[in-house]
Amino acid sequence: MAPSTTAWSPTGDGLISKTRYTSPAFLRLELDHIFSRAWLLAGPVADVARPGDYFTFELGDESVIVVRNDDGVKAFHNACAHRGRLLRDPGHGHARTFRCPYHLWEYALDGTLERLPEPECFTATFREGRPRLRSVAVDVWGGLVWVNFDPDPEPLVNFFGPVGARLAAYKLEEYALVEDQTVDLPCNWKVGVDAFNEAYHLRAVHPQLLQMLDEVHVEQELLGRHSCIRVPFGVPSPSFRDRDTVNDLLKSLLSDAGLDPTRYSGTAPEVRATIQRTLRQRSDLDLSELSDEQLSDNHQYYVFPNLTLNIYATKHMLLRHRPHPTDPNRMLLDQQQYVRVARGSQPPPRPKPEKFVFGKGSLGFVTDQDTFNLVRVQRGMRVSGFEGLRLGENEGRIRHMHRTIDEYLARYA
Repeated sequence: MAPSTTAWSPTGDGLISKTRYTSPAFLRLELDHIFSRAWLLAGPVADVARPGDYFTFELGDESVIVVRNDDGVKAFHNACAHRGRLLRDPGHGHARTFRCPYHLWEYALDGTLERLPEPECFTATFREGRPRLRSVAVDVWGGLVWVNFDPDPEPLVNFFGPVGARLAAYKLEEYALVEDQTVDLPCNWKVGVDAFNEAYHLRAVHPQLLQMLDEVHVEQELLGRHSCIRVPFGVPSPSFRDRDTVNDLLKSLLSDAGLDPTRYSGTAPEVRATIQRTLRQRSDLDLSELSDEQLSDNHQYYVFPNLTLNIYATKHMLLRHRPHPTDPNRMLLDQQQYVRVARGSQPPPRPKPEKFVFGKGSLGFVTDQDTFNLVRVQRGMRVSGFEGLRLGENEGRIRHMHRTIDEYLARYA
């Protein structure tokens, strides 16, 4: 039985209670009434390019098989209708049918039960018809597959609201996956989301980045239940001592835009405008719907409840924060890197997924700096003297996330 609504109270404008990050009862509420109702990113549609291609998606207690059949992309609960055995372990592959390894019940790609040993033993059980795999609502948008466990969900386009048009301008279907990593982190899933919902930590946690970004002139925007933060890239921070030298990170940004940095003769503060002009002139990419700021700056979109998209004109990084089914102090963080495929070019081969426990692998220098702090935030939250989050105006996206959580719980719990 789900916990009663007394397990939570609205956040208001004051302290955000730490129990929202540490309470098993609150985690259960989130899984039962938020993750069961919101649209969730399952994976890239390129993983189900041909009929028979499939991949699994796991979150909390749920496991889903996403598969392409002759009618398009479908999704089913990953559990045999006989006695519940998982039909596929986590991963992706290709199949003609889904056969349960336990008792050999076999399902077609449309979820119908095709064959089973000794069917005469189930005459009474099947009196009202053979069971089939239960469907999960599914949609494809932006080169990505989305699922929803609500039996009657709102349309995906309605769920996106104003953030949909912003993301559509990037033409995400033109990006290809080049790196696929998952780390088991000892922290709450919202601690992960929070880290990427503010730029307040940049100066302390990522000081090396100040030579190529401006953490002072940051803009936040609330977009329905979602939000966006823009950090100017290609210009040294006002707090960085040497704002004249075209340093290695600025050269890297020029190279990403398609310009040979050895031929650049401008100043460091001019790099941002040069990137915008260079990308605007490229004919191998359709960037016509992007603003100058979208061409150069880091736009970090938060798609409620658990998705962060760091999007640029030629690449993007996707971060998916998946809650643990029972432990509020653990999560799975998926980090996927995508690159934009130029006209006339072939996408790179799909990378092999990499999975590891925190401390046993790397998500790259910058994300490693973040995760180093995330696990220590979670540990500190359990200290008796810490009451909860005291947020400033520059952390407004975090409070907005909690208010949206409150709206879901008030509606469904």
